[in-house]
Amino acid sequence: RGMEYANGTVYVANAGTGNAAPGHGLVTFSPDGVRTGFWPVLTPTGGASGSPFAILDTGSGLFVAAGSGTASQIRKYSYSGVDQGVFTQSIRFPQQMIWGQNGNLFAAGFSLDSGASISASVYEFDSSGVAVSNTMATGLGPRSVYELGDGMVPAPRLQGISPIRVAMLSRHRS
Repeated sequence: RGMEYANGTVYVANAGTGNAAPGHGLVTFSPDGVRTGFWPVLTPTGGASGSPFAILDTGSGLFVAAGSGTASQIRKYSYSGVDQGVFTQSIRFPQQMIWGQNGNLFAAGFSLDSGASISASVYEFDSSGVAVSNTMATGLGPRSVYELGDGMVPAPRLQGISPIRVAMLSRHRS
């Protein structure tokens, strides 16, 4: 699970209620480590109990990657936890997310869907949530993503690491 420091708050993705945890959602803390709150993450249909995995600051709120299998999404939230809708559902079991050097969102999609129309890949999304490239297929299991200074994306997966040059894959480069 992930965490993010944004807008003076530490946000921690939580799943389940073991060890007195509050359930699926984001737990918030002050920079001093004092727990300040909790809010549930929504499922793709808008119900509570989405299982969050990663959090990313957008500069005006948060992206939260949640779910698994076909019940997966990246949703937008305000810093106070107000749901601002779905950013994209074009990914299965989203794990880590980063901002690329080109300003697009990159996310590791861990699983295939049953129809295989969405692959286990590192995805690139534009600012409106449209998949610019999902041709970064790395096989099963990409769990994280990071863009190096030279434009390479070492995408860890179950079988090893697949380095991918981002500029060679995106169809919408300027």
